[in-house]
Amino acid sequence: MRAVAFAVLFAVLGLALGYGIYGRVGDEYVAPSVLFEGRKQGAEGILQAFSEALQGLEERRQKILIAGAVGGVVGLFFGALTGEQKGSKR
Repeated sequence: MRAVAFAVLFAVLGLALGYGIYGRVGDEYVAPSVLFEGRKQGAEGILQAFSEALQGLEERRQKILIAGAVGGVVGLFFGALTGEQKGSKR
């Protein structure tokens, strides 16, 4: 249970750090809803995909999600290691 809590905590921290690093387009940060929402259907979806391609949002989205995943894995290992140390001291 402790490892899962650490994984969630570190994943959220990884997402925040990734957003801080990769969420900026020009002089502004992209709204998180733009980064994590799904694609629309039809002509509006085509325009959205074109706009995202011009801004590089798909690549940024991937980097932010990878940062969150790496944070989650690190948190899982950290939680597992700290849980083992407490169990071995008893």
